[in-house]
Amino acid sequence: MMKLGQIDLAIGMFRDLHGNFRQQLLFHEAYVALVRKDQPAAGGRLSIEEFFASDHVIYQPMAGSHAHFEAELNALCLKSGKVRRIALQLAHSSALDQIVSSGDFIASVPTSLAEALIGRNGVRAVGLPFDIATTAIAQFWHERYQGDEGHQWLRALIHELFHDRPGSRGAV
Repeated sequence: MMKLGQIDLAIGMFRDLHGNFRQQLLFHEAYVALVRKDQPAAGGRLSIEEFFASDHVIYQPMAGSHAHFEAELNALCLKSGKVRRIALQLAHSSALDQIVSSGDFIASVPTSLAEALIGRNGVRAVGLPFDIATTAIAQFWHERYQGDEGHQWLRALIHELFHDRPGSRGAV
């Protein structure tokens, strides 16, 4: 849709944009486990046993970079011979905190989403029991908008709002 001029700008992680597309890294997104506030987690981090003993709520929005995280997590599970007990899959985060707080659920979510939900309906964020690389979140646009003043203003505003996270760099 960006190639056709139907979308001016996209934010996220898109691996298949080549050729006439520009991008600017905004930040790197890490992931945490969202759990019920009183759910035990020693040292603020889930153990492997706690992670796999819990029921999982999979947060998989229709558009976004979360699919990459889920693919890495599934590869880790396959490699270790472990299986997540998936109780529910959601395409939207609107009731995620309420669901997680209602039982021994775990939802692996981007840190920014967890920060927005912490304290609501009795949830907290804890570390995952394994290391998964952060996801680079960038803004993307078609080359045709590179010199457009209004588009430059919008890109600069978005960069100003999000660039202070670790890993910022210029456009490529």
